[in-house]
Amino acid sequence: VREDGELEYLGRSDQQVKVRGFRIELGEIEAALGLKAGVKAAVVVARKDAHGETALVGYVVPEGSGPSASELREHLKTRLPEYMVPAQFVMLGALPLTENGKLDRRALPSPDQSGAPAAGALPSTRFEQVLSTVWSEALGRDVSVDENFFDAGGDSLKAIRVVGRLRETWGDKVQLTDLFAHPTIRALAAYLGADGSEPPTGPDREDERREGKARMEKRLERRRRGNS
Repeated sequence: VREDGELEYLGRSDQQVKVRGFRIELGEIEAALGLKAGVKAAVVVARKDAHGETALVGYVVPEGSGPSASELREHLKTRLPEYMVPAQFVMLGALPLTENGKLDRRALPSPDQSGAPAAGALPSTRFEQVLSTVWSEALGRDVSVDENFFDAGGDSLKAIRVVGRLRETWGDKVQLTDLFAHPTIRALAAYLGADGSEPPTGPDREDERREGKARMEKRLERRRRGNS
């Protein structure tokens, strides 16, 4: 923020990137973010995600508590096409600068793709364990059962990938609209199990169940170490 109170976006406003086949001007997204109340500064970059695909990441310095990732996403959807909405948002105390006072893009932290457990509940049912495994594969990191798929970095392409994997287990019972209507592991698991059915337990799913259990145990161990 300049001394006259105007919001200044650092970096080249004409910088363009290509994401999912669309050529995008990052400065346009940054300008739209600046119109949201509670945003002090913002910058958008393109990064490779866990699958090697180029994805947009928004870095925001909030004013006070500031808006949430969901609020930022909904704000941008009213002003920009869906493909210009960042897949993830990272909240910062300040944007990193070089000694010359310019934005240091190389110092921007990577979104959480380290596999560290998100704050919140861990999967507690077989439905939730299966969903947790599939979501982690698509998003490149673990999520809590109450974390919104789209706030965690999901987009329409990742949603299609998730539904495709889930159909290997539940068949046509799972529709793409179900993920949009029930965007958390807890909500989707409750929806899929509402008719009293259980996830398939055939031998072809044994490795997946063991993998989900091992992942949950590792998350619990990391959480214990973090609290010690």
